[in-house]
Amino acid sequence: MDWVIKERANKQTNDQGLLKGIYEARGVSPEEDLSYPLDQLHHFNQLKDIQIATQRLEKALNRQENIIIIGDYDTDGATSTTLMVTVLKAFGFHNVSFAVPDRFKYGYGLTSKLIKDLDTDMIDLLITVDNGIASHEGVNYANEKNIDVIITDHHLSSDSLPSALAIINPNQINDKFPSKHLAGVGVAFYVLLALRDHLKQKGHKNLPNMKQFLDIVALGTVADLVPLDYNNRILVYHGIKLIKDGYTRPGITSLLSVSKKSAHDIVASDFSFQIAPKLNAAGRLDDMTVGINCLLAKDKKTSHGLALELQSLNDNRKNIDQQMQAQAANFVESIPDIKEQSVIVLFHQDWHEGVVGIVASKIKEKYHKPTFIFAQNEQFLKASARSIPGINLKDVLTYLSSLYPNLLKGYGGHAMAAGLSIAKEDLDEFKKAIKLVMKKFMKQAYLQKVFLSDGDLKEGDIHLRHAQDIEAGGPWGMGFEEPVFHGKFKLLETKSLANGRHGAYTLKKYDGTKLFSGIYFNVNPEHYHGIRDVIMVYQMRINRFNHRSSLQLQILAMKAIS
Repeated sequence: MDWVIKERANKQTNDQGLLKGIYEARGVSPEEDLSYPLDQLHHFNQLKDIQIATQRLEKALNRQENIIIIGDYDTDGATSTTLMVTVLKAFGFHNVSFAVPDRFKYGYGLTSKLIKDLDTDMIDLLITVDNGIASHEGVNYANEKNIDVIITDHHLSSDSLPSALAIINPNQINDKFPSKHLAGVGVAFYVLLALRDHLKQKGHKNLPNMKQFLDIVALGTVADLVPLDYNNRILVYHGIKLIKDGYTRPGITSLLSVSKKSAHDIVASDFSFQIAPKLNAAGRLDDMTVGINCLLAKDKKTSHGLALELQSLNDNRKNIDQQMQAQAANFVESIPDIKEQSVIVLFHQDWHEGVVGIVASKIKEKYHKPTFIFAQNEQFLKASARSIPGINLKDVLTYLSSLYPNLLKGYGGHAMAAGLSIAKEDLDEFKKAIKLVMKKFMKQAYLQKVFLSDGDLKEGDIHLRHAQDIEAGGPWGMGFEEPVFHGKFKLLETKSLANGRHGAYTLKKYDGTKLFSGIYFNVNPEHYHGIRDVIMVYQMRINRFNHRSSLQLQILAMKAIS
């Protein structure tokens, strides 16, 4: 993979100016209060259909109707479901349950098949979370059975919307909510905020303070990789603070415990790398119900047992993932003109449908090309796709569908991640079609990975105190990236970790004397055998071990100086 470094507009590297310059380079405006006050959150009244939804929910509360929450099988879906069930019960709803469609049996979202299996006679109201915006068929069937549907979702909508009673989605047409980056759990939170306000105006007492639920909102928001605009950073900041202060739910405590992660030291990236993979493993390999039950658990004994089960599922997922990655990488390396290709499409009949998304992400990262990884289910070939900056997958697939109206059996997703299905016999046609369509969208510049750097730091600026300031200066995440630096270094000592999967290095600045510890994940250190002078892209991190903190440079990219 070819890569270059582009510096952000940050030249301040003194003790007072480093973090300020980092904020300025990310477009933080002077009026943004970085203590993130909750009263700066956008108001729910700008969400389309919000009053219809709250009025219908009040009716359901007064009648104690049977409500089923229809979730999704990733961390955003699990947290959205957990939040909706927990808060509705706290508001006084007694008959609230949830269902997450088995991805291998029902596919994605609300379908008539799922509703039939839920027993329509026992449902008064269906509420989707983190899904539903494309569930036309399922909503139509619910309407036939006189079941009202409230959709809460954040995925991009088409021109045609399901005929639900209410659709709460900031990304639907004609919605005026200022932030288009809420995760599914963020949308669910706003619906519940609005419901609390509505019930309070109607005279309901003892309604819980919604701030106590922000731990679950923060987890789902970060895990779903939505951009952390100011509104999302407020939600995540206060969620992390709850966890640090010891006010989180048993499920999150247990997931941190089995991850050997201290709640006191948690940062936003721990949601993505420690907790979310364990929850996602349930949805990928088994049933997300175990993940939701872990988050819903009211005592540590129950949550810890479920967290251990999730950890076991994740260990199994890692084994499957590593095998698939190795096979996929071999396939790519066997393509004679891979450097000239603008898209990667891979399929193996033995690949696991639940893991293709991870493999697509890894292959995309390694080769920096839009990647489609297919697996086979009973009916179709199903793919997870991951993209690179500049290529909007939803636009690509929409255009492809217009040119080849019978090729895609279904598709959906975001700009950077999408899913689709095709008939097995159409794989070769899809490969030809996606290569043709990609020519319309691809520019040569997109195929070169660009690292945005916050500067080439002086030796004296690379120290633990700055790493601590950066960690405290978050929450960092998608769209508000953790600071990245670059520079020329000398490799002095190399150590292989995890059977050659990672490398640990002793290094120093090219013209310096101070020794630094570095770690490079998922790259065999043998690649740098005999190389002494390198240019490196890295982040300053804190290595906590045996109650001691030290500076560690996490290497993101490294190559020999030519």
